[in-house]
Amino acid sequence: MDQSTLVRSVYTRYPWFALNSELDERTLASVEHPEKARRAVYTIGYEGISIDAFFNYLLKRGISMIVDIRANPVSRKYGFSGSQFNKLCKKLNFAYRHIPTLGISGSARRNLRDLASYQRLLNRYEKAMLPRRSAEIEDVGRLMRQQPSVLVCVEKNVRCCHRSRLAEAVAQTTGLEVVHL
Repeated sequence: MDQSTLVRSVYTRYPWFALNSELDERTLASVEHPEKARRAVYTIGYEGISIDAFFNYLLKRGISMIVDIRANPVSRKYGFSGSQFNKLCKKLNFAYRHIPTLGISGSARRNLRDLASYQRLLNRYEKAMLPRRSAEIEDVGRLMRQQPSVLVCVEKNVRCCHRSRLAEAVAQTTGLEVVHL
């Protein structure tokens, strides 16, 4: 299909892609902002999805802020490394906040091989690290109450990711429900 037909098709089928467009074709589709998500402690892992699918998913759900809780925001996956991720957030009108002190160091993750080893690590995180991070937890809680925000880390399976434990700690301080996307 030619460029004009392609743009028309995308704008008609996926109007949220046109939110920031300056092309005249954007008037061909109803380009309304998705309804804002209700306030909750949202979490998501990006393992197994592309950067486009990741942002598409969040845009459709009305999320407006990404709280990156990786200790080290380096990724071999296109688009998810810290500075590149932050730039994409800005282009799509997402607020971005990186809080590395809420992450788990790579050295602590070296010998993870099964669910039991992940659970031991996450139990240590919850009992030893989170109590020392009350200021950061309060900060995340404020962000979650201000606008629809999501805790972002790598792991697809929330049972193998520290975001599950952090989300519960934030929920305890805010009274918000935890929603794993």
